Amino acid sequence: MASDKQEHKTDPAAHGGSANPANQETAQKVPQEGQLAQEWGQREQHGALSPRAARKAVRRNPDPACKPPAIQLRAYPGVTAMNLVSPDGTITFDDVGQGPVLVLLHAFPLSRAMWRPQWEGLQDSYRIIAPDLRGFGSSVGFTGAPSVECMADDVAALLDELKIREPVALGGLSMGGYVALAFARRHPTRLRALILADTKADADDAEARANRDRLIAFAREHTGRDVIAQMLPKLVSPETPSRRPQVVETVRNIAAAQAPAGIVAALEALRDRPDANPGLGAIAVPTLVLVGRDDALTPPANSEALQAAIRGARLVVIEGAGHLSNLERPEPFNAALRSFLQGLS
Repeated sequence: MASDKQEHKTDPAAHGGSANPANQETAQKVPQEGQLAQEWGQREQHGALSPRAARKAVRRNPDPACKPPAIQLRAYPGVTAMNLVSPDGTITFDDVGQGPVLVLLHAFPLSRAMWRPQWEGLQDSYRIIAPDLRGFGSSVGFTGAPSVECMADDVAALLDELKIREPVALGGLSMGGYVALAFARRHPTRLRALILADTKADADDAEARANRDRLIAFAREHTGRDVIAQMLPKLVSPETPSRRPQVVETVRNIAAAQAPAGIVAALEALRDRPDANPGLGAIAVPTLVLVGRDDALTPPANSEALQAAIRGARLVVIEGAGHLSNLERPEPFNAALRSFLQGLS
């Protein structure tokens, strides 16, 4: 590895909590499958797990609309990524495991907490970096017009701060997939591989933009818990509430910890994101496309279109999963990731 790495602990804003005591949520125990059948999402458990985590970083961002957050490396005993707020803001992230770098970008309206089943399952072979995108977790909000491009530039700046110069595998789910596609357009030389989960290349059409506007109006007057209540029926497979109810509760808790201002800004960024289809043919790195069989928001047809447009892309359909396939079926999701990553030359 060409990157420098220091020992860090974990943070109360990670995995379902919030830096604001009034918003702190303790996620429930989620029964994972097989080897992942262990407790996660509970802040009390993190000290024992001792992940490498979170710091604040100074960045030079190529997008003038994105005021670069300031981050200094800090460690806090017993908590993950508990960053002090500086005048310029913070970006929080987990940094777990050893090996080739895998960056994971979370869905809306969640946080890096959603990736815990992945770093628990893959940290033996990979160094997993999972940031809170702008306005989520304890990360700084937007200072200019919200955009997925700004989020993508934040990821590049974070890699700079961590002195990760070599190309990385980058994955994103849903909103994280939109950011990953923006990263591929803006920073193609920094990619070793691309993972697109439960996402699509299309921009919002008129109906989707109108739906975003309605949710923006709702989010301005309500909490993250209220917002996720509106979304949950389409976020998970029909079988998940009955077969894996604690996954649903964890999703509620992570979303409930998010600030309404961050939710609103992200909705604006999603509504206004560009059509990514024209750039798909230029993607020249190995690409894995994942989708839940029961994904109602970005159905398998969207993933099939991505596979067809990206040279050599591989498609894996996760049975028994909806839009949050990494949480609903972590074992097959992780197996697909591991198989893909092991095949990189």
